[in-house]
Amino acid sequence: MPCMPRTQRHAHARGVSALAKPGLAALLLVTSVRIIGCGSTQGPPPPSDAAFQGPPVSIEQANAEHIVVVQAPSAGWTIERDATQEQQNRWDVYITLREPDPRFMYTQAVVSLRVVTDVRSAEAIRVLARVVPFGDTSNESPHHPAASSGPVATPPK
Repeated sequence: MPCMPRTQRHAHARGVSALAKPGLAALLLVTSVRIIGCGSTQGPPPPSDAAFQGPPVSIEQANAEHIVVVQAPSAGWTIERDATQEQQNRWDVYITLREPDPRFMYTQAVVSLRVVTDVRSAEAIRVLARVVPFGDTSNESPHHPAASSGPVATPPK
């Protein structure tokens, strides 16, 4: 068999068809994103004992679950649930409040932000919160105790 340049293939060599290449590329992309996402997931930093210095945080119940409610001072604030961790006698729910984008102006009016905790209202809960500037993606700011609630009895039917 004569020596061929590396850029040529033998007639009988099997390769990936032109139709399968886009699908294979998409599969590799999704797999790599899932691996990176799973590998980079880290829990929240240890909570601080200092009191929370931010917008008022309270806990409501709806559909037999605890819901965290934040009274933000203006529109543009966002709320994210970072983690939920089971403790000995309660659930700790970590939330991040993100300040509004400073490039825009917002009306000064109290806005209620809500996030579902996935913790049943029959269980005790403690909310740990932090405030971070818009665009801050670091996970370094500690969460602070902001609200707590004991188990709420469900009314008989």
